[in-house]
Amino acid sequence: MYKIKSVSGDITIFRPVIVRIVAEAVKRQAGKAQLSNAKGQIPGMGLSRFKALDPSDVIEVNVGPEGVDIRFYVVIRFGSSIGAVTDTLIQEIREDLKKMASVEANSVAVVVTGLISRNIAPRNIVVRK
Repeated sequence: MYKIKSVSGDITIFRPVIVRIVAEAVKRQAGKAQLSNAKGQIPGMGLSRFKALDPSDVIEVNVGPEGVDIRFYVVIRFGSSIGAVTDTLIQEIREDLKKMASVEANSVAVVVTGLISRNIAPRNIVVRK
């Protein structure tokens, strides 16, 4: 829960709102990036035990006095630039948080857990700004 004090009163932003903003930013990447868990598993890739992906399970939101710290995991489509996709994600998340929830992001960390082609090639790349 994130509280903002304003002239009109207190505004409370709950964690699921921030998670939803991050999940929507990832969806807008037009197939270049998909949310995954820390092991790089995504739904629909032949993993019988991994049925569904709830964004609140893979997006970490820590609230501090100055703003929020966000960390989430993605796999990126082979052929897409890791730097360009992660930079775009970070920029869009920061802008959306400011515009939709009036929340400043202290840090946004995107962990690239793999690259998707026919299979998932494991990676562990952290991009933070």
